[in-house]
Amino acid sequence: MSRNNFRGEQRLGGMCLQLTLRRLLLIALLLGSTACGSRNFNDSPLTQDIPENPGGNLVFKEVVLEQADAQGHPLWLVRGKRAVYSQDQKVARIEQPNGELFQDGKIVYRFKALQGMVQQNGQQIFLKGEIVATAIKDGAVLRGNEAEWHPKKDLLMVRNHFTVTHPKMQGSAREGRMFSRARRMEMTGEVAATSKDPNLKLKTEHLIWLMAEQKVVGDRFIQVDQYKGTTLTDRATGYQSLVNQKTKTVLLQKNCQINPQRPTA
Repeated sequence: MSRNNFRGEQRLGGMCLQLTLRRLLLIALLLGSTACGSRNFNDSPLTQDIPENPGGNLVFKEVVLEQADAQGHPLWLVRGKRAVYSQDQKVARIEQPNGELFQDGKIVYRFKALQGMVQQNGQQIFLKGEIVATAIKDGAVLRGNEAEWHPKKDLLMVRNHFTVTHPKMQGSAREGRMFSRARRMEMTGEVAATSKDPNLKLKTEHLIWLMAEQKVVGDRFIQVDQYKGTTLTDRATGYQSLVNQKTKTVLLQKNCQINPQRPTA
């Protein structure tokens, strides 16, 4: 069991009120969300806005919530404008959350969003609305409208208008998955990526970006457009691809075709 330090703080006249929650089992809905396949985020309780009149729920303003593992290493720290705790104290729903996500005791992401939900046992964090998450080591900026953080899996999932911005590459897809230890990003569904050097545009359904190795790997049908400045010079297709950003080369395999493009007058 992880060491729990899940608290809400509300400052009243200089006093700090702390609420410590007991360990509770993860509800079945959230357990089901860890499946490998993409899940509809609309199944999450975050699809409902934080209530203005929460009834018997506990409400705190200017909250700080944090979680550590069994060794005392931090898993996450979340600040928020307001938090509404469920009556059974299993989850807290947060307005305008921002904070840090940790792996192996080190900060791996900084984030902000319009809404968030954290569960008491530290297994997952849900974010919704105008999400911005920055990968500290690689400098990649992930954006979207729905996100989940699974610290035990070292997995940050971002979907619903997902985009990534980085000095070496930009891209968009239906979903992005980031693994901080491996420094690997996977983009799935209607992937459109632009490599800065070499100057390429990639279109496919699944792309793996190995950030440390500076390689972009494709295992589906892919279209690769090469540009000189803003002019399209070559178009190639294939079913396996490897873009090496270090050597500035592209390798295509399996039914590959190359079609040189004539510049338009």
